[in-house]
Amino acid sequence: MASCAVVAIMLCSCGPPYVDKEAQVERRRKRIHNSAMVVRGPGTMRPTAGSTIPIPIDLAIGEGFYVPSHSAGQRSLMPAWLELPDNRFAAVKGIIYPPGKLVRLPGYDEPVEVYDGDLRWTLTLKLHPSLQSGERAMSVKVHYQLCTVRGCEMPEVRALRLVLDVSPAPGAAQ
Repeated sequence: MASCAVVAIMLCSCGPPYVDKEAQVERRRKRIHNSAMVVRGPGTMRPTAGSTIPIPIDLAIGEGFYVPSHSAGQRSLMPAWLELPDNRFAAVKGIIYPPGKLVRLPGYDEPVEVYDGDLRWTLTLKLHPSLQSGERAMSVKVHYQLCTVRGCEMPEVRALRLVLDVSPAPGAAQ
């Protein structure tokens, strides 16, 4: 009986450990995305019910990376854009995207408009006038495709949590 246990231990310790290559690739891809693209919101905001509020969305794109701009209309590139998936508390009144810069990329005949470095998008929301006072959490989704001069990753979506500490509209019953 003792010799079987020794054999089992030897078999387990002699071979190389199992390596999940797909999991390694996915972890590497996430590390690259987390360091190459940072998305920040304003933290807690304190608007009044019924008000229109500008919400700054800051993006920091790492050196050597770029993101096709909101107006990049090239084949196989996904333009960057914002989405408000839940409109229970507010409606989108507008989004200001800064202009990108034109660059020549391998495989494209025309220059492509891209973002790189630090930039700010401004999402303008109109809060519903009947919104009760108190803290409300909303999600804004940032859609983008991270690229280098060698090629692009699959499109990604980052959810950005916004917290609104809403006060009642002037003259509204509390």
